[in-house]
Amino acid sequence: MHILYFKQVVSFVILFGASLLAFAEGGFRLSEVIEASNKNVESIDACEVEETISASKKQYNSMAKKAEQVRQNNLERVLSGKDDRVNTHTGHSTLIFVSYSLPDAELKQILKSASEDKSILVVMRGIPKGSNLGQGIKHLQKLAMKYRPMPSVVINPLLFTDYGIDVVPAIVKLDASTLLQKKPKAIASVKGILDPIWLTDKIKGGAAGDLGVMGPIQDIKEQDFIQMAKDRMADVDFDEMKKGVLDRYLKNMTYHKLPPAKENRTRKIDPSVYVAKDIKDHKGNVLIKAGEIINPMSLQPFSLAVFFFDPTNPKQIQFVKKRSQEIFERTPGIQHIYVATHFETDRPDRFHAEVSKQFDGRVYLLQEHELERFKLEYTPSVVTGSNTHFVVEEVSL
Repeated sequence: MHILYFKQVVSFVILFGASLLAFAEGGFRLSEVIEASNKNVESIDACEVEETISASKKQYNSMAKKAEQVRQNNLERVLSGKDDRVNTHTGHSTLIFVSYSLPDAELKQILKSASEDKSILVVMRGIPKGSNLGQGIKHLQKLAMKYRPMPSVVINPLLFTDYGIDVVPAIVKLDASTLLQKKPKAIASVKGILDPIWLTDKIKGGAAGDLGVMGPIQDIKEQDFIQMAKDRMADVDFDEMKKGVLDRYLKNMTYHKLPPAKENRTRKIDPSVYVAKDIKDHKGNVLIKAGEIINPMSLQPFSLAVFFFDPTNPKQIQFVKKRSQEIFERTPGIQHIYVATHFETDRPDRFHAEVSKQFDGRVYLLQEHELERFKLEYTPSVVTGSNTHFVVEEVSL
């Protein structure tokens, strides 16, 4: 990693806060090499770096939540019957339908065939009653893991419906020329047979269509997965669930109230850090030497105007709106961030929404690391950058 780039990353953490940077690069942990200094300068400590790592995790979790929302939306379309885009097929030309009602010896024989032939897909209708998805597929996965390559196994109740499967085992051979269609055409099918080669030989001999039951069969033990999902969703009180999540969040909110400023005062804060240990990359190359003092603002300008205020005080709200406009006119390229110290109502979420409407951006809640980084003491306070220092302006109203 280029040394200058690395210093810029460290500077970004100090200036803008670890929560604004997803830092996961270089193969090393800053918390292992940067220690707090007793010298009269600001320093990076393990807490700051852990916040950075936490930010990376939060970013991942955010993407995971979005992916889960997409999956949930797709599921709801399927359950409502409104999704005509769902393709139940997977590209395999032989489908073998199974259930836990089959003895393990028969499941193993089917899985062995699927392992030896990549065109075979093993299909289950759902999971046993009372199980979650992980528990429901666990036993079959355990059996499948004994084979290399591992056979393809899915839970897909739509395939059972498409090809009229109501008992197991059942084998359906598909027309390869129709595999790209929403529902590929079945050449032939049979029930009670474990070996797909049996059906292949019959087709070569001219057989086609439903060949009926040709061996022992079992009822399907598992409930249709989509029907199960419908039943479970019908039992969920989503309004109550949302209320519970919101109530827990509001209950755990932490406020950092600050008294109103009694006089106008402007302070400058040096953001420099002292590096107590050599910072090395994963190959042992020294990126920053021990004893070096880094002023992050010499590498990365602080291009924000941050307004800290008491949202229950109308005078402070009016001041922030006026000062924000003044700064915008003077330096239009600066991003404005609004931070409230607390929300004093029975329903702070509603109060937060009302306060946010008065500004041209979201209003955040003051966090402890911001309180410490900018050495905040009173409200309203406006934090900007000037060359090599933070500038904290406190205003008496």
